[in-house]
Amino acid sequence: MSSLKDLYLKPAYSSEDDDVLNDFYIPCLSNSIEYSRITGYFSSMALAVSAKGMAEFIRNQGKMKLITGLLSNQQDVIVAEDIYRDPSVVVDEINSLLHEESIENLFSKEIYKIFGWLLYKNLIEIKIAIPKQNTISEFKSLFHQKIGIMSDKDSNKISFSGSINETGKGWIGNIEEFKVFRNWNNYERVYFKQDLIHFERIWNGFSESIEVMPLPLAIKNKIIEKAPNDVSEINLETLNKNYSPCISKLAKKTISLRPYQKKAIDQWEINNFQLIAEMATGTGKTILGIAAIIKLINIEKKMITFIVAPTNEICNQWYEKINNFVYFDKILLMDKYNWDFLLSSSLHDYSKNRLNKLIIISTYNKLEKIIERFSGYNVDNLFFIADEMHSLGSKSRIVTVEDKKFMSMANYRLGLSATPERMYDEETNELLFSFFGKEQYTYDIGCAIKDEVLCPYNYYLQVVEMNHQEFNEYTNLTKKISTTSFVDTDNKEDIMQSLLNKRAKIIKKSKNKLMNFKSLIDRLLREENLEYTFIFCLDKYQLGEIKKKLDEISTTYSQITGNEPSSERSSIIDSFERGDINIIISMKVLDEGIDIPKAKNAIILSSSMNPREYVQRRGRVLRKSQEKDKKANIYDFIVIPPFGNQINPTLYDMEKKIALKEINRCFEFVKYSNNPLSVFNDSKLKTIIKYYDLEYLYTDLFR
Repeated sequence: MSSLKDLYLKPAYSSEDDDVLNDFYIPCLSNSIEYSRITGYFSSMALAVSAKGMAEFIRNQGKMKLITGLLSNQQDVIVAEDIYRDPSVVVDEINSLLHEESIENLFSKEIYKIFGWLLYKNLIEIKIAIPKQNTISEFKSLFHQKIGIMSDKDSNKISFSGSINETGKGWIGNIEEFKVFRNWNNYERVYFKQDLIHFERIWNGFSESIEVMPLPLAIKNKIIEKAPNDVSEINLETLNKNYSPCISKLAKKTISLRPYQKKAIDQWEINNFQLIAEMATGTGKTILGIAAIIKLINIEKKMITFIVAPTNEICNQWYEKINNFVYFDKILLMDKYNWDFLLSSSLHDYSKNRLNKLIIISTYNKLEKIIERFSGYNVDNLFFIADEMHSLGSKSRIVTVEDKKFMSMANYRLGLSATPERMYDEETNELLFSFFGKEQYTYDIGCAIKDEVLCPYNYYLQVVEMNHQEFNEYTNLTKKISTTSFVDTDNKEDIMQSLLNKRAKIIKKSKNKLMNFKSLIDRLLREENLEYTFIFCLDKYQLGEIKKKLDEISTTYSQITGNEPSSERSSIIDSFERGDINIIISMKVLDEGIDIPKAKNAIILSSSMNPREYVQRRGRVLRKSQEKDKKANIYDFIVIPPFGNQINPTLYDMEKKIALKEINRCFEFVKYSNNPLSVFNDSKLKTIIKYYDLEYLYTDLFR
């Protein structure tokens, strides 16, 4: 046992920013010999979630004083006044629980033993607080004071006060915050004394508004019946893990895999726990990853899981689902201002065997810095999961997969993506595929719709012609690209990429798109089909024009551009799911990973040749929802050169290439749609295909 003085203690904690259980409660409890607590609610689940700290507290021969307003279990709350009115009711309830086979769903045997043993040895003394006013409603409103005071062997003391109750959910489930005061700090000492005086006043019966009574003997004796005679009969080693069996059963759900997910896990295992899982958007890549984590956690005694994803929103989804399904010692979400301190301290604990199952979740932006931290510690069994793994292929990140030290750490690897290959980048693709074991499991959108994992969709084509100015600009840029390709300069690659991007934007920003878009919105409004719609646009100009049109028709909408704080984006998504707003306009932010099953319409105004973009955007509206017969609608704009002019042999081939790229994307959508014939019968599309001699595409599509 060290001293409370040796701990790093923040002046304030919030469960939104901190792991209050592992960063504060367990370390402080582990180093204390006295714990005094005022809490509105108490349940023995608080002993369960803090099992590691409670084991040390017992070894320290610690004593606890508890003032509580309500005793609670998982099903109900026992009001203190009812206890004193008829203690036999509570005794009968406890007695029935003790005879149920499902008792371990409420309390593990070890936690129940500890609770009883602490009472038996008078190491925990409980007093029930009752207001001197006479009504239960007044009691519930009055007794919400939550103060804790801990003391160590050297008389160093801390107090904490705020919203947190002494319950399992208080420490691991609810959103709570509290402030911490240390008696060895001159500034904080006065606040510590106020908390101490407040506790002692109520405990000793000097409060003018609250009366305290000891725990009824009938209830105490009933719990003590299950207590061992000696602490040696309690399995402290079981408790010294950072979770207890009862928490495992209460807080975690059993994960259920579909057949195709089981096949992916089997292939990953056969391939020495390395794999790329290419799975259609919305088919459960996150659940697959979590199943892989669970499998390894059951195999390895000591392991770090490191998950990277493109955005904070996707990281939050991982965090929430892992908390639902996975048993671990500690989980870190690297979006906090002090993430580097939290990471270093956790890696230190891992290296000293204080943590055995550590999970780290981060965006790709911190990838290199986190790997640098790994190098200073003895990290051996590392499970590396790359969500949207194509993001790992950027210039600044690809070095990760070539880092031999990291490769030796990350002996378990899983790459997840609907589109794992990077466009026009074979060298990077080879590096990525090699890093993840060269094996690939594929479950495409066709299989997912056929298996009813994703909902069916209709595809509606909007054919847009460039105006002559746009086509001339496109032609001039093409000539520059051709010329540059023969020039040997140091920055040739950058120049080429800049020219290609400018040329691509001409198609994406074609002005006639907005005219067609406005007509489409008017039609959808007449059809009353604007609810749960995503609009994908390119830039601020398109965004502004879209908003003008939506303002004209007085529909409800919001925008997500990437500049909003995460909290605002979450609020917008919540409003969209509730139906408070009909439309979300997005510039790429919704391309990856956002799970909104109610979305059913996608208007893709920002055309892209990159399969990664248009496949991800399609996937945003294909997730199954509670609506049984949900069918999605995708409205896509393809851009072709000015049509109907006489054939100019010098430009015909270039025009054909433009049309081919756009129609290829169109056919990719048509291939899995519910309405291919109606698209193929579009007179304008037929004319274009015939004019550019592209009839062979029909054959290739269904080959």
